[in-house]
Amino acid sequence: MLPLWDPAAQWAKAIGAPDLIAHLQGHLTLAEATERAIIASRQYAKAQRIWFRGRMRNWQMWQASNAGLIAP
Repeated sequence: MLPLWDPAAQWAKAIGAPDLIAHLQGHLTLAEATERAIIASRQYAKAQRIWFRGRMRNWQMWQASNAGLIAP
């Protein structure tokens, strides 16, 4: 028996959750649900890259070889 599906619940917004439920309810094949979850994961990762790129524009790279220069 499937748990009560509440699309407004926080856990229901997880990547792939709506697709898995659609599969379990018979609306999608497992392959379709998997493909949709993969696409959603890639879209989320791209959005994260864009978000970080916009906020880290003025950051300077710090090389690990500089570690000895930090005072304890």
